[in-house]
Parts: sequence; C-alpha cells; structure tokens
Amino acid sequence: MAVAFSPDGTVLASVSSDKTVKLWDAGTGALRQTLEGHRDSVNAVAFSSDGTALASASNDKTVKLWETRTGALRQTFHIDFIVCNLSFSKNGTLLQTNRGSLPIPAELSYDKDHVMQSIAKRTVRKHYSSSSRKYGPLANRSD
Repeated sequence: MAVAFSPDGTVLASVSSDKTVKLWDAGTGALRQTLEGHRDSVNAVAFSSDGTALASASNDKTVKLWETRTGALRQTFHIDFIVCNLSFSKNGTLLQTNRGSLPIPAELSYDKDHVMQSIAKRTVRKHYSSSSRKYGPLANRSD
C-alpha cells in the first residue's frame, strides 16, 4: 500500500491490492472518489506539483495518469516492468520511476510554460522551416 498527499494537503491518495486508487478528503477522512482501471495491485501514487494530476503504477505493468478533479484517465503507459516508486519531475514533463523516466506528452504536460513553448516551436517550424529568410536580430547580417 502507498499513499501521497496533494501539494496543498487537502487530498490523500491511497493505493492497494484492490486495483484502485482512492482519493480522500484529508480534513474529514471522507472518500471523495475511486479511480478504477488497473488490472492488478497498485504499488505507487504521486501528485503533480500543482495537484491537478495524479499518477499511479501497478503490477499490471502500467502507469496511469489521471486528472485529479474529475478522476478522468488521461494516459496509460504500457511498460515492460513493474514500477514501485513514482514521482513527477519538477516541471511536470516527466514521470520519474525506479526504472527511469517516462515523458508526458506536451498536450498532457502539467508545465504550462513547456506546453506553450512546444506549441510555439511546432508553429514556427511549420511556418518557417522551408524559408531561407532571416528574422529578428540576424535579419540584416550576412553569413
């Protein structure tokens, strides 16, 4: 069994051999919701730094990414090993495990700056990759 508190301390997440993740009101002890989807015992749980996401790892060799507020499953990572330790990177772009890191897709990333930078880079690449024109401070410089 594993537990984790949300960053603001208001929610406690617990996992166990019943294949679920349970979210509890830390102040009252009341069950808020049960997240179902793993096919075997759940070993590890972690909140994102802003508390909007929760990750869980199971003996079914998956790591699941959940939306904390709604309980919606956002992503399932199918991996070739059992994860026992789990945490989000500080910037919210990776799930760190005892077996390495799993990249969170930019559209699911919990680092808003990273998401905006990824969108901007794709947009710039899409619109200017075939152009040989120079923009910004290098525009008037000859090579």
